Amino acid sequence: MNNVTESVENVSAWSAALIAELTDLFKQVIDYLPQLLGGIVLILLGLVVARLLRSFAVRFIGGWGRLIQRFTLGGKAGDAEKARQSYARWVGGGVYWLTILLFLLAAANTLDLQMVTAGLQRIIAYVPNIVVAALIMAVGVALGNTARETVAAALKTGSAQQQALLPGAAKVLVVVTTGVIAVGQIGIDSTVLVTVLTATVAAVLGAGALAFGLGARTLVSNLIGAQDMRRACTTGQVVRIASVEGRVVQCGQTFAVLETAAGRVTVPARLFSEEPSVLVEEGETHG
Repeated sequence: MNNVTESVENVSAWSAALIAELTDLFKQVIDYLPQLLGGIVLILLGLVVARLLRSFAVRFIGGWGRLIQRFTLGGKAGDAEKARQSYARWVGGGVYWLTILLFLLAAANTLDLQMVTAGLQRIIAYVPNIVVAALIMAVGVALGNTARETVAAALKTGSAQQQALLPGAAKVLVVVTTGVIAVGQIGIDSTVLVTVLTATVAAVLGAGALAFGLGARTLVSNLIGAQDMRRACTTGQVVRIASVEGRVVQCGQTFAVLETAAGRVTVPARLFSEEPSVLVEEGETHG
């Protein structure tokens, strides 16, 4: 009988303890409910506001057609529409997620989630660096387009190879340089990038100097040979040089034009330094 009584008392004690815990839990839920509802309302409000701000940002960016044309990778009018849509999506997405983060931070504060709040604060504190880096890159692209157009305008009288290569190279150099600055602004160690960029620029300049030297070798040889050409013959004389015989009708800066039986032949001036020339017949000098 005593055992039964003791068991009943134990069950009663456990029941009372369980009811007390459940009552306390229910009270905590009731007390926390306003904060929970406030956090949910903030999140829902954030979604609405983020969508509205994203829509506004897309429309705002879409109205800057001429400015965006300057910031496009191509810099041409045909690329403006595609670039405008791309920039609008990127800016709209950035505005949307930044708004979401701000409302999540407010909701975490309301719910007293200290660890979540600290993490969101660190993320939001990092956003200005990303924005500045993006602006640096945008300015770099614009400057790159300007550099390309300037070099292209300066090379209108240059060779087709120069017109195809040098404007793009000037733009790439400017964009890559600003890209390194943007990476440093984000906080990434750009020492390796700077080293690689320096080596690349040095290699490109070296290759360009070598190509220029090799390409100018013939021109320099003809300029030097022109001195011997003017000493060896004058307009109106008949000369033979490198198996070509004819009357000199023109002495240019880097060449001589001979009238032969087969027609007019242009002889590079360097041949007058490299090959023996024979004066076949004196003639009258023509102005």
